[in-house]
Amino acid sequence: MLYRSASILERIQARTVDTLFIIYVMYLTALLFPNSEDLPVWSRKWIFLGLFVFYDPACNSLGTTVGNYFIGIRVRKHSNPEKRINIIRSFFRYLFKILFYWISFITIFFTKKNRAIHDFIGGSTVIKIE
Repeated sequence: MLYRSASILERIQARTVDTLFIIYVMYLTALLFPNSEDLPVWSRKWIFLGLFVFYDPACNSLGTTVGNYFIGIRVRKHSNPEKRINIIRSFFRYLFKILFYWISFITIFFTKKNRAIHDFIGGSTVIKIE
């Protein structure tokens, strides 16, 4: 497999696609259940919260998010970029991605292989498939 480190622009593009995808899924959920009687409010909140909490870690541990797929980038193990990260590493990575959001992305400019803080914590690297 031929690959290189993903650029910050590619990572931002993928995140934008993922955000639009999540908004689209939320919109579809609202269309499918337009009346509050059809779906309890707590259920709708859990669906939306689940999208934000589980989408990124679950998709990255299983292979790729929608945005990463379309941009051609993948989150992989730093020690072996041909292997995916597991779900536990993916959750830790995502937690610190949320906690340090912009600070984490700024570190990409100053590290080898364009790694962010959350990549170091998750033992991951983001690669561009060529």
